[in-house]
Amino acid sequence: MVHIEKHRSFSKVNAKHQIAYLLEKGHAKRNGGRIAGKPHIDPVEENGADMLESLIKKELS
Repeated sequence: MVHIEKHRSFSKVNAKHQIAYLLEKGHAKRNGGRIAGKPHIDPVEENGADMLESLIKKELS
């Protein structure tokens, strides 16, 4: 745990996953309002799953 100020602290446990999730799904802004999500993981994940399935079917046939 890293202490920045007396009342703030944060941990870098799984930070890359958390950042990717916030970018993908959106998040609340510090002073109110929201940041809209930008889908960049889901489309690639779906394409990768389809590609893997087709490669497995090709090898098994």
